[in-house]
Amino acid sequence: MTPTAQRLMSLVPGLHLPLPEHLDSEAPRPLRHRKGPGPCEHLRQVAAIEHEGTATGVAVTDRFVAAGENAQAPTVTWSCAEGEQWLLRGSGIEVFRDGTKSLELTWQSTAPLSVTWHDPVGPPPGGLPNPAFAHGCVEITVLDSAATAESANPAETTDTADSAAVTEDGAPDVYEIRTEIRSREFLYQDWGLTPEATGWRRFLGEVPVNYYVDPVPGAEHAVVVFSALGPKGSFTYNYKRSLDALPAHKIYVLDDFGDQGAYFHSHHRHLGIHRSVLAALQAALLDLGTQPDHTHTVGSSKGGTAALMFAAELGAATVIAGAPQIKIGSFLSSPHPNILKFMTGGTSQEDIAWADDILRPYIARLGDSTQVTVVIGDKDHHFRDHLPVLQDMVHGTGAPAPRVVTLPGIDHAGIGTPFRQLMPQLLRNAIGVSDVSTYELEGWQFITSVTGGQVELQMVSPANPRTPAAVYLVQDGNAAHKVPYSPDSRTLTFALAAGRQSRFRFFVKEGDSRQTLSTPPLTGAP
Repeated sequence: MTPTAQRLMSLVPGLHLPLPEHLDSEAPRPLRHRKGPGPCEHLRQVAAIEHEGTATGVAVTDRFVAAGENAQAPTVTWSCAEGEQWLLRGSGIEVFRDGTKSLELTWQSTAPLSVTWHDPVGPPPGGLPNPAFAHGCVEITVLDSAATAESANPAETTDTADSAAVTEDGAPDVYEIRTEIRSREFLYQDWGLTPEATGWRRFLGEVPVNYYVDPVPGAEHAVVVFSALGPKGSFTYNYKRSLDALPAHKIYVLDDFGDQGAYFHSHHRHLGIHRSVLAALQAALLDLGTQPDHTHTVGSSKGGTAALMFAAELGAATVIAGAPQIKIGSFLSSPHPNILKFMTGGTSQEDIAWADDILRPYIARLGDSTQVTVVIGDKDHHFRDHLPVLQDMVHGTGAPAPRVVTLPGIDHAGIGTPFRQLMPQLLRNAIGVSDVSTYELEGWQFITSVTGGQVELQMVSPANPRTPAAVYLVQDGNAAHKVPYSPDSRTLTFALAAGRQSRFRFFVKEGDSRQTLSTPPLTGAP
């Protein structure tokens, strides 16, 4: 083995790469030439990855040249070593040994991919025994981008029966898979997801899907929570603490595709991600015994978009979306072109238009039994640029018009806190365990949620100006509880006395003036 190969091998302890003796990291050389009908030439180049001048891993670039029609599908296989535990991600692998993360593989490509895990006891790739695959392996296969590109409308997908391995000008198709293998400076942030973490499940569809299930014994309803957009490499669930007390099963789905997510939808316009997520959720709901009319989808921002997208296919009764993106391409084009490119294959105006139309076919299939609620701030550009598009899409579908909860003074960056406060109450109302009412006074929103002998009050302040508000809980005409003036949002819980008429009285100060509002008697009170 050459010194170059030895140096690259030493960068990542335990790395098993089929490096040829003549390896030259500066120029690609043939690794093997695939045989069979329509051969596919395969070349591999290996180079160091450096971070701030320090070597942190290796980058392996596999280049495939399809030399004729019916070319063999370009494939890269990574084998698991003895003693390793692998955690499959949508676009990578985390490798653990003795409970500690030791390696990380992430890949990107010039065409859509399928990802297949082969168990040690299952047939290896090609059906031939191979000691390298004795502990399991992952097979990454290129799907011809021209043959698999699909309309944003899944009902209008391109015919994929004939895979063209030669372009129209007669030149062979060229595909690349770049796999980065790191021993430090990992992309995936540690959010507690490991091969042995309890509650986590993995669905092996066209691509792997990771999700967390929080079952509640005896529950009839289930809530599917889609994760919002996070920093690169940060894939975790949202709103779990807010929903822990909800008497319903919870399913938290990760969007760990690419380096920052794919709206649970597509890779180079191929909808394998969407189909895999849908199949995973259908299997999880079946396992929980939840019927479609007892299924509810929720999420904010990107998660709200996904909640809308999957509602019709799951037959969900309720969608609660916080400031969702409707024109996905337009939203991604400037701040997140990496996500747009992963989803569509590019960042052109045509790619933007394709992504802008993603939601339309899913919204068109909403039924008259699905109630959509959008929680959104009136200072959020989504209020102006996205909400009217959603309302237009829903109009004429037979579904009820979206209910809009408007948050005065809230922009997109501020949606998290009020959505976290409002969503549990809206869900309690949807599953029939409470009665929710919303009142507005001088920019403040007061949301009451009655469950049994208790009432929970959400006081949501306007962001600007921050006028103070106070509240009385009045029982039989007397103030049983007084909450002093404050400009801050608050969550309060009160006990309701049986046999006494209860209502709230809200007060808002604005300068020297004071505005008041009294609620009707609290519905559902004992």
